[in-house]
Amino acid sequence: MHEPASVHTELNESSPDVVSVDDELLPRRRRWRIVAVAAGAAVVFAGGMLYHLRGATSTEGSFIVRRGSIERLVAARGKVEPQADIAITSNMLGRIEAILVEEGDEVRAGQALVRMEDEELRARLAEARVRLDASRARLAEVIAGARVQEIEAARARLAEARAVTTEAQAAYDRAKQLVQDGLISHAQMDEAEGRHDVALARQRTLAEELKLLEAGSRKEVKQVALAEVERAHAEIRQIETFLTRTIVRAPVAGRILRRYMEPGEVIVLQRPEPILTLADRSRLLVVAEVDETEVGRVRRGQAAMIRSDAYADAPVKGTVVDVAGAVGRKTISSEDPAELVDVRIIETTIQLPDDLDWPLGLTVDVEIIVADRADVLVVPTDSVESNEGHSVVTVRTGQETDRRRVTLGQSDEDYVEVTQGLKEGDAVVVPQ
Repeated sequence: MHEPASVHTELNESSPDVVSVDDELLPRRRRWRIVAVAAGAAVVFAGGMLYHLRGATSTEGSFIVRRGSIERLVAARGKVEPQADIAITSNMLGRIEAILVEEGDEVRAGQALVRMEDEELRARLAEARVRLDASRARLAEVIAGARVQEIEAARARLAEARAVTTEAQAAYDRAKQLVQDGLISHAQMDEAEGRHDVALARQRTLAEELKLLEAGSRKEVKQVALAEVERAHAEIRQIETFLTRTIVRAPVAGRILRRYMEPGEVIVLQRPEPILTLADRSRLLVVAEVDETEVGRVRRGQAAMIRSDAYADAPVKGTVVDVAGAVGRKTISSEDPAELVDVRIIETTIQLPDDLDWPLGLTVDVEIIVADRADVLVVPTDSVESNEGHSVVTVRTGQETDRRRVTLGQSDEDYVEVTQGLKEGDAVVVPQ
């Protein structure tokens, strides 16, 4: 509680009987200058009325209309919660080898959470590397081309084939002459011709082989060998990708909420439930319980100030991002034994700054700024009456008064904005 404000008299020629209140003794959020003019100095403390407002003054029974500000707050209590819960599962089918975290653990983004068995993948990787080595050797052989010894051997085979062909040609020529002389049959001549044709065909084949050896490997052969190397590389990359997936990592920083499976259990397509549930701490929220009587004032986009006893340095500014569509019962209570607990509330979600590192579940105090108007005409709410559905105030001019309709704007606990019907300097009667 604040100590009672001390009152002192400021005497000057223009205002001999003005009484003011020390600003430092007023509450921090409402350091309003308070000025009261009494009917006479002798009765200031006995019966003078004291009206206070930021930037406004009052006379006895009257309020001098001036510009001020209106700030209306809706207070509530709330808790820090994650923006979302993330189901952690494995993209790889197989057996769980190890779960590296427990419920309640705080984890950082990228931290290993689960390890799957990988023996089969590692065996496949070893085989793929052997195939890569073989394909590289074949490519090197194709690029290098035939050796000198191979070319010399091919030339020797071709020379031998030419000799055989020459001999077969001579035998065929003799057979044709002998047929004409009637010494052998046509069948024998045909056999000689066949031997010649076979010898000639082999000679041509060996000649083509020698030509290829001397010219080197063809472009198509090199391309096939290169494709085999690339295929082996691709197989290794694929297996290595599968191996990285055997380690399940945290996508964001957060807290492990639930652990559903244990080492030795198998991930199968028919059972899609997660291994773990992770609370996403990359963006934090406050879920505040706003009294249902105040919820009509709360809107998305409104600013809110959040305070915590554990982090008392300064309030944190947030933004209302959601107002629930259903009424619920209060679940967050303070240590005040007089606090009402059987209260119906609306859950209101407030987005916290991205760089905030408050723990999940922290209880906080929330003030939602539902009205914030500066440099507007204000009058005490007590000075406004309702008459046939219209807002009316009594304006004093000298010794006379008249009732005047006004249009009102925002209001706080004590004052209301006037948008039409009054001007700065008007004296409004305030009932005692």
